[in-house]
Amino acid sequence: MLRAFKYDILPFLSAFGLLLLAIELSAHYAFNVVDSFGFACTENEALKSDSRHGFERRGGNWAKELVLDTSDNGSGDCLSTGTYLSTGTDYRVSVVRDGEQWTFFGENSFMGAQPISRLPWYKESLMAAMFPLRRTFDRPWGAVILRIGNKGLEEDFLDRPPPPQTDDFFPGTTEKIPDQEALGEKLKPKRDGELFVYLNKPVFGVSRWIGNSGRAKISISYPAD
Repeated sequence: MLRAFKYDILPFLSAFGLLLLAIELSAHYAFNVVDSFGFACTENEALKSDSRHGFERRGGNWAKELVLDTSDNGSGDCLSTGTYLSTGTDYRVSVVRDGEQWTFFGENSFMGAQPISRLPWYKESLMAAMFPLRRTFDRPWGAVILRIGNKGLEEDFLDRPPPPQTDDFFPGTTEKIPDQEALGEKLKPKRDGELFVYLNKPVFGVSRWIGNSGRAKISISYPAD
């Protein structure tokens, strides 16, 4: 039995793991190429020539509001905000949860990031194995990402506040999802382009095997001259 494990089962598992890693990394970088050429997000050319760039005058600001639906049939893959941003202008972007808590892989989730440690062990193991398929490596699953222009890779991130610090190796409690959640930041684009929003999910539609749900109200504004 030990000989079979050493010379048959272990080499098979090692080869299978390396093959899976190669396939996932190839899919990730292939998606990056497709994405950078503008095939993942659909651009509205009319926004560039629109004198208001998709914004409406509201008091002393130009503003736009819309809803993000993270469900599989919603807008979580790549949502156009219907606005065109200009280089060097100071914008204010906010995302406020609308309604019930978000879900990720069938489990209640923070808006804008789901640590896999909150998942059951078998789902945690699967998401760890799927790491190479993550759309953006340096942000957690479900993070809210802003994209300027449908070509290139000009991204910005709306990060939620970090969890309480602790020196314990095994904290006794899991961080509670608050009743109300909001993300926001000041955005100063380095290029002109249409503003898109999406979540950090597996590439090439693999996210549909996992499932997300949740809605949020998005607001983009800047001071009127």
